[in-house]
Amino acid sequence: MDKTSLLTIKNLSFAYPKDNDGTINSIHIDSLNLKENDVFAITGPSGCGKSTLLECIGLLRQEVEFDEFKLEDLDIKELKPKQHEALRSSQIGFMPQTGGLIPFLKIIDNLKLQIEVASKSLFKLEGKTLDQEKLWDNVALQDDFIMSMADAASSVVKHFNGNMAFINIMCNLSVDCDCCAVAEDPCMKDIGILASLDPIALDKACLDLIYNSTDSGRDHFVERVERQHGTYIIDSAEKLGFGSKDYELVEIK
Repeated sequence: MDKTSLLTIKNLSFAYPKDNDGTINSIHIDSLNLKENDVFAITGPSGCGKSTLLECIGLLRQEVEFDEFKLEDLDIKELKPKQHEALRSSQIGFMPQTGGLIPFLKIIDNLKLQIEVASKSLFKLEGKTLDQEKLWDNVALQDDFIMSMADAASSVVKHFNGNMAFINIMCNLSVDCDCCAVAEDPCMKDIGILASLDPIALDKACLDLIYNSTDSGRDHFVERVERQHGTYIIDSAEKLGFGSKDYELVEIK
C-alpha cells in the first residue's frame, strides 16, 4: 500500500531582491513529494540558497510562488499569511542554523529537548484554528496554562540533570512581560539580583521579597500576580518534584 504524501510541492520559486548591479538571483524546485519516513537532503556550496529554500518550505518566507503546496490534505494556498504562524507552531519542525539553538547541545539534543517540552504540555490547541483572530477564543483555562508552563519547565530542568544555575534580575519591575508590544512602565524600584540552583526556591524568594516590600507600587504588582494566579506555578512546580519552595536568603554586599 502506498504511503500517504506528507508534503507535496510543485513549481516553487523565490526571487531575492536585485543586487546593486541589477542581477536577480532566484531558487526554484520543479517538484517535491515526501512521504512518511522519507529523508530529503539539500546539498550545495555556501550561498547557493539551501537555507532560503528550507525557509520557503517552512513557511518562513512570504514572497514565495508555487503551483501546489500541501501538507497532507491541507492546501497552503487557502491560508492567509497570518495563519502560517499557527501552522508552524503545530505541524512544522524547523532547526535554525544559529539563533534559537542552545550552543552547548548537539543538534539532535536541541531537537529532543524541543520535542520533550512540547509533548509535556497539559493542553493542546493544535487543529482547533489557524486563524490568529480566533485563537483567543480557544486558549486554555488560566490554571491549566500555568500547570503546563510548570510541566514544560520540569522537562528542561530534568533534561540538564543538575547542570543548570538560575539567575533572576529584579530590576525595573513591571506587571507586564517585556515581550508585550506595549508593556506597562515599571511600577516598583529595583530589588536586586538573586541566584540559586533551585528554580522554585528562587522564584519563591523573589515573590516573598515583592510581597514584603514597602514600595509604593507593591500593591499594583501583587494585584496582577494574584489576578493571574501567578503563585500557582510555584505550587505546581513543587508538586512535580524538580525543586522546593524552602530557601535561605543569603545577602551578599
